[in-house]
Amino acid sequence: MAVCDLCGGLGWITVNDLTRSKCRCAYARELKAHITKDVAMALSLESSPFYEEGVTDLTQFNLFIKVADIPALLPHLKWVLTFKGLSFKTARVTDAQLKEVWVGDQSYAMRSKKERDDVVTFNCLADLIGAEYHLVIIQLGYVRKNVRLPDIILEALMLREALGLSTWIVEQANFPFVYDCPAFSAALDRYITENFEVLTIKTGYTAAPVRVPEAPIEDVSLDDPLPEPRPVARPAPRPAAPVEEARYKEPSRSEWALVESQPKRRPGGWKPRKQGGGGGPLGGLDS
Repeated sequence: MAVCDLCGGLGWITVNDLTRSKCRCAYARELKAHITKDVAMALSLESSPFYEEGVTDLTQFNLFIKVADIPALLPHLKWVLTFKGLSFKTARVTDAQLKEVWVGDQSYAMRSKKERDDVVTFNCLADLIGAEYHLVIIQLGYVRKNVRLPDIILEALMLREALGLSTWIVEQANFPFVYDCPAFSAALDRYITENFEVLTIKTGYTAAPVRVPEAPIEDVSLDDPLPEPRPVARPAPRPAAPVEEARYKEPSRSEWALVESQPKRRPGGWKPRKQGGGGGPLGGLDS
């Protein structure tokens, strides 16, 4: 394995007597582990609609992303997560993982005593997609049949909304989010329409040579002024699903005749039984 020419394999570069900078080779290793291997090995892009420094940052918004397949999305995730850096935490989950956690298949109690402390356990949805993640990406199309799946996804989205954090939903072309999809329900579709923006990713993009970002110099003062926030561009709103208005239909003459021909029934119900005596609760007693 080749040794880095800048740091000689130490991972740090001395800036002056008081400051040192992490070498880009060490930063690249940490970043690769942070964004996961499949994202790190994806093709590098020249640009992406998800992020443009100082102009656009769609990690701040809820997105419904239409893409051919997950490999076509990975280069864009690589672009975004590289710019966001090590402090930005992301969770990528499938609808199948949400289902397994919701029913308790990945909880601590369901693990054998031998593996409980050796594997990651999720006792509830908050453990899987909770407050520690700045962005959660939910990939649809991994459950073939489950009647509770739409409710589980809706619960996950409402959890993220309550935390005030962003969520991306990924729809693959082979598994569209339509009425016969296992993840679809009218309530979930309405919630997504009202709270998510739609972004379609085209399959064609221009590749760029792989470049490693410069590692930040780790010398930060609390007295440093914060940069002024810049406005970010929002994607186009998702069009609302057409709603067909219910129309009143006047009953036909034959239908009225059918209703009027029904025999009238006397109202039934409980009737009090007659008792002897009178005069209230003391009736029937000798005075």
